Order: sequence, then structure tokens, then C-alpha cells
Amino acid sequence: MPQAVSLLPFLLLVGYGFAELSIWPSFHVALSKSSVFVDFSTKSNSSNSSNATLSLVNMETNTTVLSRALPSSRLAGRVEFDCSCFLYAGTFRFLLRQTSSVSPSNGSENTEHYIWWWSSELQVQWPTFHIAVEKAGNHSGSFQVGISTNEHFQ
Repeated sequence: MPQAVSLLPFLLLVGYGFAELSIWPSFHVALSKSSVFVDFSTKSNSSNSSNATLSLVNMETNTTVLSRALPSSRLAGRVEFDCSCFLYAGTFRFLLRQTSSVSPSNGSENTEHYIWWWSSELQVQWPTFHIAVEKAGNHSGSFQVGISTNEHFQ
């Protein structure tokens, strides 16, 4: 409990931030024409300037696939990640990074504070492919190969 009490003046001094990230759907099929939507909501008691970036992160390789800057005036909204963002299967999460520049009252240099919020996991799977092999003709030595899936691709 003493730690919480000692942090309270610090939080009031530099400003605190809270955010919420929710994704839907939580399951996606790679190469499909559907999109994934991320709803975000940030709150801050600080009047200092801040920048926010929403990134798609591949959790298996710990690499950023795509980042989008959010307008500094928007505290809440929805961002669409279309099918071109998910070209392969894997486990992904969204990362909201907020950078705030704090101006101390004593006139010293500005300091930057970084806050990160993670979404729940997004599972991206390959579609189920069906392969059929047929003989092209009765007396022919050639075959026809058909590939299909239940997904509707563009």
C-alpha cells in the first residue's frame, strides 16, 4: 500500500492515461476479403501534447507488420485493417503506443513518457483448400487438378 500512496502525487503531476483496445472478430481467415476492426478509447487527465500509434504485431516473430498514426485530437474511434494486412496465418496483437510530452512547471526541458496498451490475441488461420485430381480423358495421359475453398475471395 505505501507504493500506491507514493505514486499518486507522481500520477497527478505528470498526468495519467488509460486506454481500451477491443478487436472484432477475434478470428480471421488469411487471404479472405473480410476486415478486422480495432476499437480504441484513450483517456488522459493531462493537457500535454501526445501522439498515438496503432500497430499490428506478429506475436510469433515479434515484428511489426503495419503501423498507423492516430490523430492526436481523437480520443476514441475505430480503425479498419483490411484483408491486405493478413497475407499469412499466425497469432497477432494490436499495440497502441501513446507518447506524451510533459512540460515541467520549473522551466526545465520537456520529458517524454511512453505508455503501451496491448489488445487480446487475433488468430489468423489459412482457409481450408480442397484439391481434386481427375483424368482429363479416357485415353489421355494428362490430369486436371482443381483447387477450391469455401471462402469467397475477391
